[in-house]
Amino acid sequence: MKLWIFATGNEVERLSQPLRSRFMELQLEEYTYEEFIEIVRRLLNKKFHIDTATSEKIGHEVWHAMKSRDIRDAIRIAKLTKSLADVDWLVKVQNRYGRKK
Repeated sequence: MKLWIFATGNEVERLSQPLRSRFMELQLEEYTYEEFIEIVRRLLNKKFHIDTATSEKIGHEVWHAMKSRDIRDAIRIAKLTKSLADVDWLVKVQNRYGRKK
């Protein structure tokens, strides 16, 4: 049987060396702003049926106001968004009361 295993991690240094030696490690470049917006737009449209303007606004606010490069932050905002006005409010609340990374 042929088996492929793919794994991702943000802090691979915390894994033991014997475990790390079983994988081919690749370091991917961080998204550019344009790539981030494109990924957010496509993902939010497909998964949550959010229109282009709202998804691009979410991506823009996550990148600039939240200073995050994490697609999961855009998903968290999208799950609670019903309008463009919601995006500003949710980002403001997240920045003020959210867990600091």
